[in-house]
Amino acid sequence: MSDGSTAEERLVKRVIARFRCSHCNRQHCFENVNVMAKYDTVWIIGVDCDDCHRAGMFVVSLRKDSSLERVTDLTEQEQERFLEATSVGPEDVDGIRTFLRDFKGNFSGIFGSDASSG
Repeated sequence: MSDGSTAEERLVKRVIARFRCSHCNRQHCFENVNVMAKYDTVWIIGVDCDDCHRAGMFVVSLRKDSSLERVTDLTEQEQERFLEATSVGPEDVDGIRTFLRDFKGNFSGIFGSDASSG
């Protein structure tokens, strides 16, 4: 990238772009994430939503000596469920690949005729 930003700035922007707009829930676009200010180890990041055009702001701490802290929007119950769940294995990927090879887009055939009435 030749936009003049550092690798650290691009990384922060990619991470912030994965968050969703607090108003319309659309994922932020990388191009709409901007470093607004840097104060030692704290950065102020601004975002503009592509969909609803609302502005948002993130305060990011980049202390290199700090322990990594998990940031998530999952509830404790969801976190526990995912931690206990089995991982996707190669056989799962092969099974989906086989399924999709012959799939013709008939979702009502998969979910039943009542799926569209819910």
